[in-house]
Amino acid sequence: TLIQLVSRSHYGPLYGLASSPSDPNIFATVGEDKQLLLWDAKKHGQIAAIVLPELGRSCHFSPDNKFIAVGLVNGAFCIYAYHQATSFRNATLQLIKCVHDCVETIDDLKYSPNGNFLAVASHDNYIDIYDCRDSYNRLSRCKGHTSYITHIDWSRDSRTLQSNCGAYEIIYWDMPSGIPLRST
Repeated sequence: TLIQLVSRSHYGPLYGLASSPSDPNIFATVGEDKQLLLWDAKKHGQIAAIVLPELGRSCHFSPDNKFIAVGLVNGAFCIYAYHQATSFRNATLQLIKCVHDCVETIDDLKYSPNGNFLAVASHDNYIDIYDCRDSYNRLSRCKGHTSYITHIDWSRDSRTLQSNCGAYEIIYWDMPSGIPLRST
């Protein structure tokens, strides 16, 4: 008998969810089952799947929809090239870069709206800023939170980053220097 795979699913805790900036029906999920899965909500199905090198915690699409950044539990993040499907279940994901500058979990990561930078927030109380135009080389490290980073968000002009942490602090940062702003 012929066995045909219809769909994969997560089988452990699911932490990361990101929507495509160009298609509201496409979204990505990552979990502690080491899977990055792409879904099409309109067609009610999965369009791509890949096994991650480590347990997944966070994910985000680049503004041009060409890349997906994935934060891992071991303090690394990976960049996957995303090629949209020409037909159902035909999207592809290709690992292009892995960076390991942190020790603890990458709880959140976000591309800047202009696509030039990637902010990577870790459980070791830092936010690292990477230059997407220069092979994801680190530009700066934002230091100042007293607890692990829980969320980050960019301003529309990509010049300011807002973050909050487990101690409920909110800090605004100048980008890409990573210097805290004292007045909002």
